[in-house]
Amino acid sequence: MKAKYVLMAATLAFIVSDKATASLMLLNQTPFSGTGIGAVNTILTLTSPGNTTTESGCVAFGGTVGSSACFGGVTPGGNEMTGASQTQTRTIAQSGATSAADFALVLNAQEPGGAENPITVSNLAVRFYTSAGVVLYTATLPAPVVLPNTFTGVGNSGFVFVLDPGQAQAAQTAGAFANAANVIGLSANLSAATGGPETFFVGNISGGGGGGIGGPIPEPMTYLTLSAGLLALGLFRKRLAR
Repeated sequence: MKAKYVLMAATLAFIVSDKATASLMLLNQTPFSGTGIGAVNTILTLTSPGNTTTESGCVAFGGTVGSSACFGGVTPGGNEMTGASQTQTRTIAQSGATSAADFALVLNAQEPGGAENPITVSNLAVRFYTSAGVVLYTATLPAPVVLPNTFTGVGNSGFVFVLDPGQAQAAQTAGAFANAANVIGLSANLSAATGGPETFFVGNISGGGGGGIGGPIPEPMTYLTLSAGLLALGLFRKRLAR
């Protein structure tokens, strides 16, 4: 019977970690300062119009914004802010990433409630193009991600999204990072958002190239496997206690 539950734990850990090899994923909330609009390589800036609580926008090759620019299952909303440095495509060189595993996409959410005000990333998709506009690779978020707290002010906090190991390998193979002149586009849907602006910028997790967010970031699959193992262990102990 004990062997049965040990096998269940191992199987559950495998299932969870296998799911993690399919898409963009949130790593953590990292404190930043000085990352407001124009201070970093901002790619997309969104704001909620009027009294609405949803924000949607897209930017594609050539700096195209609006419904024709959306991809990856993102619903167009036309909430892009298109002033200087607010919304534009960026290059691999500007991100400072030397490989797909090094690439980072950072969301700075400006919510008036600060730590008391959550926000949800309903859809998120990043697309890589050649310098001529040929689509090389697209990565998406598999399910909505709830960010339980934010900080007030533009550029005071950041939620770091990366390509999981499976996506990173696929993007690398597709040539998305083979040329520093390759172009990055972005599409996003946010909900439970009030105020704004919410900004996304590109960077890298190694801290190089001027777009680095700095500091080592743990392997995300480690957390997923550990969580699955702990869950199965808890079930096993509960069963033994009966």
